[in-house]
Amino acid sequence: MRPHRRTRETSGVLRPLILRDLMTDAKKTAISICINSRFTYNCWVNNHRPVGGAERDLTNVMRYLNEDGRFKFTLISETCGDKLSDDSIIDGVLIRNAGMPNFERVKILRPLAYLVYALRLLCANMTVHTDIFFAEGCSVAMIMMWLAAKIRRKPCVFRYASISELDKEILNSTKNTHGKIATKLFDFAIRTMTQSIAQTTDQANLFEEKFGHQIPIIYNILNIEPLSEKELASSLAQRDNILWLGRCHSVKRPELFLKLAKALPQYRFVMVAPEAAGEEKFKTEIEQQAREIDNLTFIGGVEPDKVAQYYRSARVFIMTSVYEGFSNTMTEAFSQGTPVVAYSFAITGWLEPLNKNANMADLDVAGTIILTTPGYCCQANDETFIEMTKRLMNNDDAWLQSANLALQHAHKMKPHTITDQYKSIFEKLA
Repeated sequence: MRPHRRTRETSGVLRPLILRDLMTDAKKTAISICINSRFTYNCWVNNHRPVGGAERDLTNVMRYLNEDGRFKFTLISETCGDKLSDDSIIDGVLIRNAGMPNFERVKILRPLAYLVYALRLLCANMTVHTDIFFAEGCSVAMIMMWLAAKIRRKPCVFRYASISELDKEILNSTKNTHGKIATKLFDFAIRTMTQSIAQTTDQANLFEEKFGHQIPIIYNILNIEPLSEKELASSLAQRDNILWLGRCHSVKRPELFLKLAKALPQYRFVMVAPEAAGEEKFKTEIEQQAREIDNLTFIGGVEPDKVAQYYRSARVFIMTSVYEGFSNTMTEAFSQGTPVVAYSFAITGWLEPLNKNANMADLDVAGTIILTTPGYCCQANDETFIEMTKRLMNNDDAWLQSANLALQHAHKMKPHTITDQYKSIFEKLA
């Protein structure tokens, strides 16, 4: 991660003048992009409040493109208690606060809170200087961005945040917080976006099936320097644990990792589980259960620059999510040469889906499968989940083959490769 410097420039009487000058200069010299994302502000200023992979990636995109000099950003986001009543310039990005009203926590007032929130978002988008609007994921912010773009006749870009926004089976099997009417509105808005972007092949294929045309695939930026093959080979002796790392959210199903640790008491397990917004009670429960398991070490959140060392000390990375958008943790594991075993969710081309009803005899017959992929999806089969973890822990040759393939995948997500794709899209639209 590039070093973060937070600078709040000016306030009071002089701020409107400086903002006016900034926007005028941006209009003359750079493409202006307005990003709508409720929690990306938390990541942008590194205030240690809960964020997900989407917010981290948007932060990376803004940082790298901001450094280019040909792009300027406005971020419409919730500042989560920082009380930025006016527009503020932080690290070269114009921040507009459009957070949810405090009374949203009172159940009877939630409809009013969302209405106020929507109006705040619409006003922010209608009055910002921008050449292009951008939003990620199906949300109130996306709809207000889309509406403002249509009214102002500006191009609007939408990036999928999760496979659940396209996959009916996943949507029906999980809690659909949006409801049927909202889902239809999202579909209509997406259908009329100037440009949509997928994060994975799975998303792109489902989009084509649903809307009848192809969209580009842009991976998330890998912000961890990949190991070299030499470093990978020498690291094997220091890899002594099985790792789970991610937000402690119910959709991530960390309880399955606890179950795996109990089933394999001969191995050391490490769990890095920072808090997820709105899931405080769930995290407390998971942490309590984890601390009762002798062969498991529970760790809360860690600094971004410390994350790589956890992947580098792990022999296997475990993913238990119901679904993912673009799994940043998976690619971070790849970058450190750490093979992945997933319980049920597979990303096409990354993880090998094993036969859903596979038994150990089947795996023995197809034993070479372990040499052909950086990761494996066990398709909710407990026996296979346990066995594939054991095989990567016990078989050095198989592990090294998978680890090298993991590194190859990681190189596809280096910053310049990804940012060049965004630059091309923004330049065409502007």
